[in-house]
Amino acid sequence: MHPRPVPSIRPRRDEDVPELARLLIEQQPTSGYSYRNPLPFPPQEFVRREGELAAFVAERDGELLGHVAVVSARRPQDGPAGEVERAYAMYPRLGWVEVGRARPSWLQPAAPDVIAMILPDTT
Repeated sequence: MHPRPVPSIRPRRDEDVPELARLLIEQQPTSGYSYRNPLPFPPQEFVRREGELAAFVAERDGELLGHVAVVSARRPQDGPAGEVERAYAMYPRLGWVEVGRARPSWLQPAAPDVIAMILPDTT
């Protein structure tokens, strides 16, 4: 038996956005994320948000597995960034569990920790 390759993290590229938008829509019925379905704008705009500080993807053997975008959570906003803030507030109610926090070197001193969460398999 061959072990599965370890996923890697890299900066998101423009050509990743269509596939990430497809993955967002595909996983929504299972995870409840984004909590608005359908979104009131194209899913590509949810993936690529105005005012992003950084964006990364996880991939394994060239297959995209996930995405994270870093935005300021301290500035109330309308649109996709505001959606992220409101969605984060409801993660625990949907069963998501915090599994870690980090303070990457690029994070501004006043910024909150980056929080990692998972949705445990309930099947």
